[in-house]
Amino acid sequence: MGKNWAIIDELKSQANLAEREGDLELAEQLWNRILAVSPGDLDAIAAIERIDKVAIEQSPLQIDEPSNKFDISPFQKKIIWIALILLGLSVASLIFSYEIFYSQPWHDEYSLDHLSGWIIESLRSFILLVGLCFIIGVSFEKETQEVFGICELKKEYVLPAKIARYILLFIASISTIRILHYHINIAPQELANITNNPTDILDNNKFFIKYQLPYITSLPYSLVNFIIVGGSINLTVFYSALKDIVNFNSLKKSFNGSIKQSTNCSEIESHFQYLSKSFKAIISRYINLVITLILILLFELLIGKHTLSSVALKLTNLAYNLYMIEICILLILSYYYHKIAYKQSEKLLKSIKCDVSQFKKEYNTLNLLWNIIIDNLPVCISIFLIIAILSITILS
Repeated sequence: MGKNWAIIDELKSQANLAEREGDLELAEQLWNRILAVSPGDLDAIAAIERIDKVAIEQSPLQIDEPSNKFDISPFQKKIIWIALILLGLSVASLIFSYEIFYSQPWHDEYSLDHLSGWIIESLRSFILLVGLCFIIGVSFEKETQEVFGICELKKEYVLPAKIARYILLFIASISTIRILHYHINIAPQELANITNNPTDILDNNKFFIKYQLPYITSLPYSLVNFIIVGGSINLTVFYSALKDIVNFNSLKKSFNGSIKQSTNCSEIESHFQYLSKSFKAIISRYINLVITLILILLFELLIGKHTLSSVALKLTNLAYNLYMIEICILLILSYYYHKIAYKQSEKLLKSIKCDVSQFKKEYNTLNLLWNIIIDNLPVCISIFLIIAILSITILS
């Protein structure tokens, strides 16, 4: 027995040292070993409760609640100024291509009835830049600062940030080369073929003025919208999705460790309630992204598509597909992890003779999804109405 006490004292000393040094995972493992040797040890029970409390407070899964105040952070002010500069650059580029270097073939191809194409495309730039401010400046402000290196990354997020940067750098590089090649070589020739005017095609000077110059002067507009704006949003959302996958795994690991030490019904339900709340907070952020994307898509289908070239349509489809794939993966993972945790909790509650009827009614996975919809009801109704409008537009 004296030998056991010596082992316990040594483990307690190591656990306290690990906790003081901030290694909570090691400290919790050591306290659990003490409980295995000495069940009911009050020091160990108190320490584990203390570590769980600190872990929750420091958890990367804590989602900031939206403030009721309309305070604008210094970072958000910078995003707004950058957006205004990019909007000015886009509009100037469009005015040069549509008005200053006026070309009848260009105007006929990209204008809608009596509405000049530069007005439609300026409106697109405005909508995209508002979306940029909202997504990377509000919904994913912290993730934007992390992936762009503005603030320090936690060690568990370093790999997701690197993966997101490298993949999006590759996509942006290929897209930039494609846009340059299209604007300078392919698009002017395609426009000339549509016009089918042999005199213009054979005369190098006329070909340059009527077909190449409008595309060259609209190049800044394309780079701003498809590379800078689209790339920034994609990078932020892709990194955020990878980060939240890490968060899901951390949450699952923390939950598994917590319920193993739980001995009463209310404690198990409390741990699962925290898990559900964290999942709901993570998923809810992406609803704002979905409605932003649908609004942009609505604009493109109703008006904007008339001013998009074939390459622009492909890049737009690529961006939307990437967004939706990321969101679908997160939804599937959250549903999967929540379902497993729900079954574990239910099994454990039954094993200690708890009444699971109320637990099943309140915390089942379908109820989680329903609560997300109810908490975001105005947004979800808007999404439904917009999808209905899009469906009618496509079918007609």
